[in-house]
Amino acid sequence: MMIRDGLELGGCMVFIAGFVVILSSLMFCFPKQIRQSPLPPPPKKIKEKNEPLFKDFFATIKRQLTNDILMWRTASSVLHLMPISGVYSFLPKYLEKQFRLPTHDANLVSGLGGILVMGLGIITSGVVILKLVPSARQVAAWTAATAAIYSAGMILLMFVSCPEESFRVLSTTNNNLTCSVGCHCENSSYSPVCGQDSYTYMSPCQAGCQSSKQLDNNTWYYSDCECVNNNTIGDKAYKILERYDAVNVTYEDISNGGFAVSGECGGSCNQIYLFIAIFAAIMFVHASGEVGAVLLIIRCTDKHDKAMAMGVIQFAIGVFGNVPCPIVFGAAVDAACRLRDVACGVLGGCVSYDSDSLRHFFLGLSSGLMFLAFIMDMLVWSRAGRIDMNPGERQDTPQDAPLAPNPDTQL
Repeated sequence: MMIRDGLELGGCMVFIAGFVVILSSLMFCFPKQIRQSPLPPPPKKIKEKNEPLFKDFFATIKRQLTNDILMWRTASSVLHLMPISGVYSFLPKYLEKQFRLPTHDANLVSGLGGILVMGLGIITSGVVILKLVPSARQVAAWTAATAAIYSAGMILLMFVSCPEESFRVLSTTNNNLTCSVGCHCENSSYSPVCGQDSYTYMSPCQAGCQSSKQLDNNTWYYSDCECVNNNTIGDKAYKILERYDAVNVTYEDISNGGFAVSGECGGSCNQIYLFIAIFAAIMFVHASGEVGAVLLIIRCTDKHDKAMAMGVIQFAIGVFGNVPCPIVFGAAVDAACRLRDVACGVLGGCVSYDSDSLRHFFLGLSSGLMFLAFIMDMLVWSRAGRIDMNPGERQDTPQDAPLAPNPDTQL
């Protein structure tokens, strides 16, 4: 199995490398020099400074800080980034715990249902803006609408989940089951097993299992489990035994105790497909506002300050967005932890999360931050009437400006 996984990983890397080479080769199709459209000569050429002075830096920063549209757009950019970055940082873990997906499936869903869809949304919005040429207020309104849709969508996803895992006893203290109290399992590491009674036990020790048999690299069969009710028949335990055809266990053959198999009992759940559909739609809509948001940044500043404006926003995103984002979302996810692993009496990483708390903390935080971004976007929209989205076209098109009287026509 390990060799097969290695071959699949190697094949995936070869495919990605080949795809990158193909995209890189397209760069050779660019012309050596970009042709510039002829422009009318300026009425009067003003002598400009060839080299910027150090004192000009502070003047430029002052102009950026006093630009109200740029400051609100900067705050909006930070608040737009934090929910997206935080969600993608912990989305695989969320999918594993909420929908019981294996790690590779959770990463696949995060990539295809999120990153790929966001790329499609950005490309689509770029084409729409190129064709429709909306005004600044229309662009700002759509950016605010995408934030509102994202915030509402995260609240909607709170109601999409799988049933909670059924634990017989979930505790690291001494209140173990009476059937296994003599095993002293309070300091045993978390190694869940699924009993034939459809309950999940923290470890084979807690289930009171006396014998074990390895079925494959990751699956074990435990028998003579005193705490497992042998009068019930669980689907997962029996299906695993039938799949491996390892032991012939029937309802009549169980006498000394029940049996269990490694892993949690969590049954099948089709809610993951609904989650993917809603999540992909939310990401597509939110990504469609990114191009317009960048255009607003470019158009709300003087042409000499555009590079500095982008630098100010990137600085704010890095300091106030990228740095606290994993800390804040990590604390939210950690707050939903209900059981930590124990090794030699020392608490380790979280092994079990409360399903309801994880949804509320994780998705609620993302929704709340995006709602703050919506407020910032509305402030930008209220002032966006001062922004000219197409200044070049207005200068080059005669009908956009009043014509001066021609003295020749008055003769």
